[in-house]
Amino acid sequence: MEASSGERAAAARARGELAAATEIAEAAVAAAPADPRGWVLLGSIDHLRGDLERAASRYRRALALAPRDAAAHAALAVNLVQRGQPATARAHFAAATSPDASPPLADLQWLQAFQQARELDEAGPALAWSRCATPLPCPRAPAELPAGPPRERGRVTWSLADLVAALRTSSRIVALTGAGMSAASGLETRKQLWQRFTRDDAVSMARFRDDPATLWSVIRAFWGDRPHPANAGHQALARLPNLAAIVTQNVDELHQAAAAAAGRSTPVIELHGSLSRTRCLDCGRSGEASAQALAASGRPLPPRCTCGGVLRPEVVLFGEQVPAAAMASARAHAAAADLLLVIGCAMDVSPARELPLVAARAGARIVELKRRPSRLAAAVLVHHVPGAAEDILPAVTMALATSEPGRDARP
Repeated sequence: MEASSGERAAAARARGELAAATEIAEAAVAAAPADPRGWVLLGSIDHLRGDLERAASRYRRALALAPRDAAAHAALAVNLVQRGQPATARAHFAAATSPDASPPLADLQWLQAFQQARELDEAGPALAWSRCATPLPCPRAPAELPAGPPRERGRVTWSLADLVAALRTSSRIVALTGAGMSAASGLETRKQLWQRFTRDDAVSMARFRDDPATLWSVIRAFWGDRPHPANAGHQALARLPNLAAIVTQNVDELHQAAAAAAGRSTPVIELHGSLSRTRCLDCGRSGEASAQALAASGRPLPPRCTCGGVLRPEVVLFGEQVPAAAMASARAHAAAADLLLVIGCAMDVSPARELPLVAARAGARIVELKRRPSRLAAAVLVHHVPGAAEDILPAVTMALATSEPGRDARP
């Protein structure tokens, strides 16, 4: 299959235009039926639609042509878990992450397959089908080879004093933050939102093309009609010594507000975009108001551009890729860190959840600040500090500012 055909099909898939993506991919497969990448791409489109049997047959067709194809093994493994066949899925996960896989997965895709396999071993068959759990293989063979997993995994519970001591001896700290970071600002977490909305309907690009009002209803419920200031956790993190960067999955720009208030210029990498920006699906023009303001205006949803097209928030929906520049920057910071703070993250969304593995493989300590630990310890060694960010981080910054090395930290 020509790379241009695969890229066009993948681009249509990312836009939520599944009929067009199918047409392009089927034409490419008809032109080059012996190329396994076409069958994997076609299977991913069926997978997005929820036709798991047909998707599995496409992935198996790819494996008949290329028995060691890592992308086909990884996609089929997820498909099998969703169809209640975890034992068979384990074998395909193992094949996807094998050094003999050819062509191998790109590095972060390899880590994702590795982490999914670890979670399956720990939890058993717990993954039902959802559009937002569907693998999105790339049409091109990756250029880089995967490295091995972190050597250690598991969980160690740390005290506040342990965290203070680790921070004091770290020269390059990077923070990875999620929805739990902003909970104290009055914003709901994804877990809370999905109790009222169906995740597939809310954040899938394929669904947004058909029903854009649903996503806008989620934004209205998420933001409401009142301001949400940066909380004590944001403010303390902004003042943390030796903080090299903040990588966030959040779309609220509260990290930027806290940094500005503290007079800091720490880079904030937005993996999933921001609600402060909108653009028109038809003409591509940037909207004049933020998504928060549009959702709170009381006007009919979805909001529209002056050209009549539907406005969308500049956030990454499922089916779309995290912007390459943002992901490259996040990955570089993770690989250069000597301590990675994982704050308020469920660690169930890729590619963000692979960043701690990148950091761990480069030698960084991973510290998780969360009331209840995530499943990250299934794949990497985690030092867990139980509690809320808005409580832990102010105490830590106070201890760092007032205690001398060698003395007990007294927050």
